[in-house]
Amino acid sequence: YNGEMNIAQRGTTSGSGAGGGYDSIDRWESASASGGAYTSEQVTDAPDGYKYSYKRTITTANATTTGTEYLTFRQRLEGQDMQHLKYGTASALTTTLSFWVKSNKTGTYTVSVENEDTSIFNGRTYTINSAGTWEYKTLTFVGQKTEESKAGPSNDIGPGIELQWWLKAGANFTSGTLVENTWQSTGNKRVSASNVNVADTVSNYWQITGVQWEIGSQATPFEHRSYNDELTLCKRYFEKMVVDNYPMFPAGNNGVNSETRIPFKVEKRAAPTVTKSGNLNLTLNGSTSTNTDHNLGSAT
Repeated sequence: YNGEMNIAQRGTTSGSGAGGGYDSIDRWESASASGGAYTSEQVTDAPDGYKYSYKRTITTANATTTGTEYLTFRQRLEGQDMQHLKYGTASALTTTLSFWVKSNKTGTYTVSVENEDTSIFNGRTYTINSAGTWEYKTLTFVGQKTEESKAGPSNDIGPGIELQWWLKAGANFTSGTLVENTWQSTGNKRVSASNVNVADTVSNYWQITGVQWEIGSQATPFEHRSYNDELTLCKRYFEKMVVDNYPMFPAGNNGVNSETRIPFKVEKRAAPTVTKSGNLNLTLNGSTSTNTDHNLGSAT
């Protein structure tokens, strides 16, 4: 979802710290433990054929890479949408991940495909060769067959597969030896010991766009969806609405107060958490919230 980073319903810039969270770019999430602080942006610096990229810039450095420390960029995909990959069986399919990447930090990076339901993962490395230059990467992943007797992702709406780009990783992830393109569950073999620490200096940055994951051993040209199609897909997980786009009707207090019903345009993945901004009372399933500053309609 949103592989060319063109949907940003939450806004084009956000700040993040320990723990991370959903970024300014729809469907993309930060995960962090002692990874310093950073900004996440939708920017117009992009390779030919793309309008936007995601950019993470370090604002508070953390140079250590010990223990449980990490900094990642990831997307989680519903288990029910991953069943065609046949993971957990002898017929599991090979896939290829392609993307454009740019950073001032050259060196080795790790990206992994992870089955969240059974805690098994397949890691590959890529290299950023030239600082400040867009580079195109393709990585092929063998399918998760019957390794370690682990099943494939569950057939449900929960996170089944996670694609994760590692920008920093401590010893809990790197002290073993990463065996590339091999499914395993030993946590300290998850990331290359040579993985770059993007968080080690203020103003370091990392950018990505044109992300595509597909069946087969060869990358194909990027599928550019229409803006409306991409927005509709993203609204399954998050939808921001403006109340004054909807008619208001008198309600109670002799018409002094007013009310409106705001329908979601797209059915959500799960029962949403609804939050709001502005001076209004918001009722969801009979529970009223007053004067809280948030966006409407998250079901991430």
